[in-house]
Amino acid sequence: MRCQSCTLAYLLLTSLLATPAAQALDPVCNTYVEAANASAHQQSRQSVMETADGTRLESVVVDDVLYSKMDGKWKKLRSGFWAVEQKLVADMRSGKIALSQCRLLGRETVEGIETSVVEYTMTMSGTDPVTSKVYIGQDGLIYAQSATGMKIRYRYQGVRAPEL
Repeated sequence: MRCQSCTLAYLLLTSLLATPAAQALDPVCNTYVEAANASAHQQSRQSVMETADGTRLESVVVDDVLYSKMDGKWKKLRSGFWAVEQKLVADMRSGKIALSQCRLLGRETVEGIETSVVEYTMTMSGTDPVTSKVYIGQDGLIYAQSATGMKIRYRYQGVRAPEL
């Protein structure tokens, strides 16, 4: 049961990668919006989430199909994954999901890639606000994301669909 909860949390965070800010954006929030949008328009992406309790979850999106590694085996979860992320981008731009308190924390290297670290607070209807950090490369893509007790790393180059 715990693994299923972790998987659902991971998939939610993976899809929230594309959640940019609403209405009147300050420049720092807008940096995140643009990076989320660019990341949601890639041909492929690998995501690896590690939690404080040692759980590791991996997913791959190739040609708009989401695969996830569960119990050591790859499974095809859904087609049309990029549309989910792009809808979140649209919802943020329309104000259905709000970003606030965006601030640039500095620079950090993520697996050899120099990134700018942006902290933000996200508020979705019916949920408590969540503060996270996003690590944006000079190419405008998101290479990591972190929140309390977890960190997700993203890779875009050389990503292929896994063997099922």
